[in-house]
Amino acid sequence: MLLVGPDSVGKTVLEVVRHAELKALLDQGRRSLEPVTREIDFGNIQPRRLLVRAALLPGGQGGVLAVFVT
Repeated sequence: MLLVGPDSVGKTVLEVVRHAELKALLDQGRRSLEPVTREIDFGNIQPRRLLVRAALLPGGQGGVLAVFVT
């Protein structure tokens, strides 16, 4: 969906995608008790707009679950 290659294994989403708006959404999801949702344009080889929903994972480790929908 984000057109990433096999060299992205073991890296964070932000290391691979490098997208300021996505970073802002993930940071907001990390700070919020409720999931946050936003449409984000990705201008890769194949430009697309995705709906991204980010939610803090339970457990206090600061992890975020992000779901990308076309």
